Amino acid sequence: MTSAFRLDHLVCEVARLPEAAEFHWYELDLDRGIPALPPRPTDWTANVIAATRAPAGPDLAVMVRRGLPAGITHLQFEVAGDDAAARELARLAEDRGVTPILARHLPRPPRGPDELRAVAETLAELGGELVKVAHPAPSRPDVEAALAVLSQWPAGRPGLSLTPMGGRQARVAAALWGSRLVYAPLTPTAERMSAHWYRELTTCSTILESPWSI
Repeated sequence: MTSAFRLDHLVCEVARLPEAAEFHWYELDLDRGIPALPPRPTDWTANVIAATRAPAGPDLAVMVRRGLPAGITHLQFEVAGDDAAARELARLAEDRGVTPILARHLPRPPRGPDELRAVAETLAELGGELVKVAHPAPSRPDVEAALAVLSQWPAGRPGLSLTPMGGRQARVAAALWGSRLVYAPLTPTAERMSAHWYRELTTCSTILESPWSI
């Protein structure tokens, strides 16, 4: 198969930013506290996501109004049913020059691609340039649901990041199918390949006959 993965899809998860950017994207965990960002070099061009599992609501709105640290380019937050709060938080972020990423972590596998697509489309209607859906994927059909949605996502819609949480094969398959943001740690785990491993994918034009052989 031909890979749809690109280096500018890769998000490297870090506890603190490096002095020089190796990747196009970095993610900092906002749930560990508002990060203190030292001044970046003048040639720093990487995007920096401050990500939280907290849902859109008054607490996050207050934090955004007070201002995120300079250097944060994107705010990822959870949409948990209050669409009005999510839309308002997205607007507040955009007004302050921060791009919102509306996310939903599903508590169970989707009942096929139609349900998964509906979740993604709901997020896309709430504002922002990027949306993220993560879901448990204990079986191959759960992964294939994500791949079906990625392959049919219309051009011109907000960029769609899909993360089937079902081990390395599932996550790599979504990356190869063009998930707009592919989140990876610096150090590999039993569940996830490292950011540096993903970077090596960009040196290959044809990867594998099947993602299940990863």
